[in-house]
Amino acid sequence: MKIKKTRTLILFAALILCFVPVHGGQEKNEEKARDAFEMARRAVYSKNWKEAIDKFSAMLEQYKDSSYLDDSLYWLSYSEHNLARTLQNAEESVLKQEEAITRLNELLQRYDTSKWADDAKLLRIEIAEDLYKKGLSTYRSYLNGHLNEEGEDRSDPEMEIKLVALNSLMHMDKEKAMPLLKKMIEDEGSPKLRQQAIFILSQSNDPKVIPLLVKLALEDKNDDVRGNAIFWLGQKKNDEALDGLLKIYSQRPDALSKEKLIFSLSQMKNKKAFDKLVEIAKKDQDAKARENAIFWIGQNFKDEGFNVLLDLYKTTENKEIKEKLLFAFSQNKSDKATEKLFEIAKNDPDPAIRATAIFWLSQLNEPGILDILVDMYKETTDTKVRKKLIFSMYNSKNKDRVPILIGLARAEKDFEVKKDIVFWLGQSKDPEAVKYLRELLEK
Repeated sequence: MKIKKTRTLILFAALILCFVPVHGGQEKNEEKARDAFEMARRAVYSKNWKEAIDKFSAMLEQYKDSSYLDDSLYWLSYSEHNLARTLQNAEESVLKQEEAITRLNELLQRYDTSKWADDAKLLRIEIAEDLYKKGLSTYRSYLNGHLNEEGEDRSDPEMEIKLVALNSLMHMDKEKAMPLLKKMIEDEGSPKLRQQAIFILSQSNDPKVIPLLVKLALEDKNDDVRGNAIFWLGQKKNDEALDGLLKIYSQRPDALSKEKLIFSLSQMKNKKAFDKLVEIAKKDQDAKARENAIFWIGQNFKDEGFNVLLDLYKTTENKEIKEKLLFAFSQNKSDKATEKLFEIAKNDPDPAIRATAIFWLSQLNEPGILDILVDMYKETTDTKVRKKLIFSMYNSKNKDRVPILIGLARAEKDFEVKKDIVFWLGQSKDPEAVKYLRELLEK
């Protein structure tokens, strides 16, 4: 049996040297795709747009059969759009935004039932508006309902022309345009055209806009229309819009509305919105709503956010909630949050929780994290935890990670764990790693 395992490991190393992606079948590829996706999304949360673009692009190329392709297309286009906004060169900025729209069109064509479809349409509108303002008139089509890509509904060209006219009229005579726009939105015709009308309406500061958006969010029969109304309410960022969001949350308890409401509340960044997010995180009966609130508290609120997260961590026994809290700690970016992650990584009685804390610490590239990873690795015998630790070591970007992984590989007796170490060494493209893999082949 030992001879058979040794031969298998040597063959595995040979395949890595030949750059053939072999690692335990589809299930393990999916697990690695998930890890790669989380690494890329971490760059988004850090607003490191170039790194996010590189990581999502690499993932789309490497994991072509994973279930994260639609997610990756959305976040790649989101990163390209945000990078474009930081570029000083106008031509480069336009090209990057055009790339983002191409990605979004691909997402909507290939994955029309994706959970990201609605978000992709909203993001496409936002990017198209930027491009239109820069003088690229062809992108006006995305703002008035005349969507060109294959499969879009163009069943009412007359209505589309009216939307173009209304958009122009809003810039010239809002008083005359408002009642016409309101009538078009309330007409239960094409939801896509109604969403475009809502976008035009949302750009106005007319006092009738917020009450109409609240009414649509509460009463409209179409999920997409309600979601659009909630999103644009959140972009208003004033007290009246916030009161509207709170009213909707109390009266529309469905999961879709809650998800969009929590996001909109997180964009407000004032005490009243923060207090509502805390209430949801602590008391909402919907676990998904609690998780979403925890996520946005960690993202957008630093010191006061950490105190809430810490209180939740101390009082919850729910493992999934705890894992969400660990991620939120990593996003909080406060010294106290980082210290808490170190404490959990060292002392939590649950090895899986410790491993999760270690993973998020490795994403922060904290000094000394590699030593803690190695200590944990030596202390535990749980194969799954040790595999997570190996991945975290590889992902730490510490200059000593390769020699440490080679040393662990030489001493490791667990065949499955050793195979993981060999795999990640192969991904490093480090000369020392190549030397070790050749050594394995020559045994």
